[in-house]
Formats: sequence, structure tokens, C-alpha cells
Amino acid sequence: MMRAENWHDLFFEVINSNDCDANTATETTEFMQKVFGRMAKKAGTKLACRNQKRDDTSAEYLSIDATFLDYWDEQIEKEWPIYKPLAVVEHENENNMSKILWCLWKLLNVKAGVKILIIYRKNRSDAEQVVSRIENYICRGAMQPDLNEELLVIIGQEDLACDGISWEKYFLVFEWQGAGFKDYTQRTWA
Repeated sequence: MMRAENWHDLFFEVINSNDCDANTATETTEFMQKVFGRMAKKAGTKLACRNQKRDDTSAEYLSIDATFLDYWDEQIEKEWPIYKPLAVVEHENENNMSKILWCLWKLLNVKAGVKILIIYRKNRSDAEQVVSRIENYICRGAMQPDLNEELLVIIGQEDLACDGISWEKYFLVFEWQGAGFKDYTQRTWA
């Protein structure tokens, strides 16, 4: 079983061991897909991810950017899996609140223990505003998560992107867990 804390720690462990020279949204997405792949390998899980395969077929499941699975075999490509994902990730480069809430809606509708939304905002103030919007969206909605589900929202601060700072300072991490995702906490690097 994967928990938000495990995913968070593994994410920063792996991303810290990789150099990122991404300058465009496409390059950032490709970099993050490599990070997800290394995370899956290190955790001993399997990853279904958009553009993961070298041919034209996508390994993106349920229109989710990355799906961490506990089990994988060739039959999955021919039949539907009979178990739920360990974790699902939406990585959204667009600085568009409607698109961000759409990604969140997709995550909240998938049965997975951990749901991760990675987005980017101009600065900390914008990040705090988006967290407030997400909090409002979760609280007023009818999509109550299972008791064991957790949500991580990881927000990159674009104003810090070129300052040579650590990933832990670049990304703000917020976690929701428990009945109804009523409260969140800001996580820090352990």
C-alpha cells in the first residue's frame, strides 16, 4: 500500500537526484514522466504513463497522466485490471484554474489510495489562492473520498524557477486526508 507520505518522500528523493533543464511545458512534462518512472522502479511498482511507450499507443489510463500500479503483466494491455491503482497523478502545466479544477475532478473520481495534483503558479501568493479554491471545491462538492484516500497538491512557484534553489523550496506541498478531506496541512521536506 502506498501512502501520501511515502509518495511525497520518494518524489523528493528522486527529483533531487535528477537535473532538470526543462524550459518549456513539454520539456517539463517529459522530465516529470522520467521522475515518475524512476519513482516506480525504486518503489517496486509499475507505471502507466502517457507517452511511456515508444510506439504510438499510449499507456495513459482513464485519461490520467500517471498511474502507479502494484502489479503488471502483458494481460493488462488486453484486459482491464481487476485492482485499483496505488496512486494517480495529474501534472498540469497550464496556469488556468478551470483546467486545474478539471484535473482535480478527474483525480477525485478515480479509486486510488493516493491522488497527486502537480501544478505551477507564479508565486507563493498565487499558490495560496489556488489552495483556497481547491479547498472550497472539495468542501462544497459531493465527491467524498474514501476514508483511506489521500490527496497531495504539489505547487511549483515559477518565480523561483531560475534561482538555483532546492526542489523542496520550489515546490509547496499540501495534503488532504481523512473523512471528506475537510482539512489540509502543508507538508515540508523531512
